[in-house]
Amino acid sequence: MINVVNVPILFENDAYFASVIKYRPLLQTMPPFAVREITLRGRRQRGLFATRTIYPDEVVVAMNPKYLEKSPKTFWRDNHSKLGLSLDCAILRQGAYYTSWGPQTPRWYRLNHSRRRPNLKPVWSHKKQTIEFRAMKRISRGWHLTFDYDDKEIPNSWG
Repeated sequence: MINVVNVPILFENDAYFASVIKYRPLLQTMPPFAVREITLRGRRQRGLFATRTIYPDEVVVAMNPKYLEKSPKTFWRDNHSKLGLSLDCAILRQGAYYTSWGPQTPRWYRLNHSRRRPNLKPVWSHKKQTIEFRAMKRISRGWHLTFDYDDKEIPNSWG
């Protein structure tokens, strides 16, 4: 049986919907978020918002392993601005900073900070050898996707 559903086709600022045949590999290649402009603390910036329900433990976005780089903690703190990147362009893991800055701004970089109510958590994926951002709880369509990006070590595995 073939099910026809509406799924988002994502563009930079809007989500458009088209009818497609429900085929699991196709749906897995479509990100569950859209980039939107928002105002936080009086500043215009971009953020990621859920375009459908996201379930606990689901991978929402990941660093691209092709561009994944590891830098010692002190090197990153002292040299990130010389590389043209801000300090928050990397994630701390096992005493080193990881980033995946390719030719374009990575999608994970559009995740904003929330200390009180983050809904995503960065975790190391042993299988894919990269950092994934996984849902900590059920996230409804339209919610702002955030994680707590204090200078804390991320766990070695999801748990």
